[in-house]
Amino acid sequence: MKKLLLITIILSMWSCDNSTEPASKDCAGIWGGDAELNECFLGKWVGDMNNITVAGENFVYEWIQATTFLVEPDTITVNSYNCAEEFPNCDNWWTSGGDIVEERYHWYVADNQIFIDFQTVVASILFNNPDEITTNMIMVTSEGEMVQSGVSHRCTEEIDCIGVCGGTYICD
Repeated sequence: MKKLLLITIILSMWSCDNSTEPASKDCAGIWGGDAELNECFLGKWVGDMNNITVAGENFVYEWIQATTFLVEPDTITVNSYNCAEEFPNCDNWWTSGGDIVEERYHWYVADNQIFIDFQTVVASILFNNPDEITTNMIMVTSEGEMVQSGVSHRCTEEIDCIGVCGGTYICD
């Protein structure tokens, strides 16, 4: 009887998960946390212009220096900072005039994902960690669907006039 009891105890120790650690992190990076996507997405984000792919290949926007996003409840403001001078990745700086193009869109959470409605394009947002997201945009063209992906980083400082988080550049 003692052997049977001992075998039962040993088997139950192998079959039980004695782990006290939660299974996954939430979007705020907390193990077992309950942060909601609509809370984590709020704030300022700066697009990594060197980390864009279109149809699986690296892509460089030659007329945009930076892209920033201000995310407020239900609304995202996208600023594209057109090249004003010769900056890295600005091959067509002389044609853009240094304008900042501002556009506003609606965003929402569905099926545990964030979506942005860019009129003809729908983008989904995935959290890599609390301070980095990947945006996947599916664009329908005459040649079929094309996916553009890019990485953005959270910005907790002011964004200067050329779209740099914490930058000190002064524009005329």
